[in-house]
Amino acid sequence: MKQGGYALNIDLSGYSVIVTGAAGGIGKETASLFCRVGASVFLIDKDESGLEEVAASLAVEGDLRGHFAADITAPDSVEAAIDEAVGVLEGIDTLVNNAGVECVGRLEEMPVESVRRGVDVNLLGTLLVSRLAIPHLVKSGKGSIVNLSSQAAKRGTAQVSVYSAAKAGVLGWARSAALDLAPAIRVNSVCPGIVDTAMIERHYENVFQLEGTPPEQAKQEFEALIPLGRTQKPADIANAILFLASPLASEITGQALNVCGGMIMD
Repeated sequence: MKQGGYALNIDLSGYSVIVTGAAGGIGKETASLFCRVGASVFLIDKDESGLEEVAASLAVEGDLRGHFAADITAPDSVEAAIDEAVGVLEGIDTLVNNAGVECVGRLEEMPVESVRRGVDVNLLGTLLVSRLAIPHLVKSGKGSIVNLSSQAAKRGTAQVSVYSAAKAGVLGWARSAALDLAPAIRVNSVCPGIVDTAMIERHYENVFQLEGTPPEQAKQEFEALIPLGRTQKPADIANAILFLASPLASEITGQALNVCGGMIMD
């Protein structure tokens, strides 16, 4: 299969799936893939207009059950979203914690508001959504949580210490939760490398503002660190998420799967 292609040989008919951060990038591709393999899908994102656009495009691809504009850092908003999802899905089999936000800069130079946003969206949001989804996943009998972490959680990277800390927190929670929730729910994470999305483009622009490194040069410097010599596509990450959610990974829990072209090997 070519890089960035879809793995369509997995059948998830009868599965009910929630994808957060579904208005674009990896979330959009993941929701599309789950629709294509037969799952019933519900979308959550704070970007209401983007969410509606994605929902309209996916409605023709499969069993898209609904969408909800929610702030995953706000408990009341999360509760409303999960209640809506459970109502239309009639349960939850898989939760994909994809929602995240870029957070660039040295800690001592960042406003407190930026630090808080980086931690709240990337870590707290994962915990709040999971907290309310877990009872429904237990009832499923085939429950699975797949979190989006990052290669930045495993290696030092300049200018992203807050992001790295939050994503490392996701890995720490997932490993402990895999023990807490076994055998009812499998909990795994995916650690993408440099993925061609709007987020990485914003990262290059932020690096330019902070260091003066032109975005194209920053991209080339990142790519030089990748043994396979290329950045990843959203579909590459979606394929990994699908695998971990599927019966093919029925004996896998507490793991962090690197999808980064070899930037991290562990």
